[in-house]
Amino acid sequence: MKLPLETVRQLFDQVLTAHAARKVDLRHRRPLMRQLQSEIGSIDGVSVTAHPADADSRSRVLCRFVVPDPDETGIHFRSDELRLEYDTDHRLRLRFRSRDGDDCLGPVGDYDQIEQLVLSIRQCYREQKARQRQQHKVRELRRKSVLAEVRRIAEAESCRWHVTEEEDGFLVSVSLGDDEPIEVTLPRRGVGEALPELSAAIAGLRNR
Repeated sequence: MKLPLETVRQLFDQVLTAHAARKVDLRHRRPLMRQLQSEIGSIDGVSVTAHPADADSRSRVLCRFVVPDPDETGIHFRSDELRLEYDTDHRLRLRFRSRDGDDCLGPVGDYDQIEQLVLSIRQCYREQKARQRQQHKVRELRRKSVLAEVRRIAEAESCRWHVTEEEDGFLVSVSLGDDEPIEVTLPRRGVGEALPELSAAIAGLRNR
């Protein structure tokens, strides 16, 4: 599941704590597993997965499944799985184990809770994508603003210039005539405060 562990915990708290955990009859474990896998697999957005160890009667896992992000590839890892299992009292619970090995557990009293949880996960995916689109939009506007300011300064000083976008900011290279270029780094945040450094660097280049 491609969500932060803290988000998963919040969803478990919101969806899975409304009912007491349901107790299951393990005398019919295999038919129960088939039933759960069929019901959970029919939920829109769910892919049921399998692990050979689950066939062992000592395994407490009844059904494994993932809720993939619809905008990503079909590849998933064990750390993406949700596991419907039972505890020592034969009560149903859902487990999510992060890649760091941290467990998130929630009681399951009604199968409808699983469907509601899936809906909530998919809604989180949509909200996550909306935030990413907004962040990209802001990043692109900032990039265009930086390019426009660098162009304005460089053209006013009759400089050749080039901008390379880096992880933490923008590397601006300017040169006059055949002189070796100088480089000034403009941070991604606070570009306005750093632009005078570019002007000063050009002035220093001209006074060589």
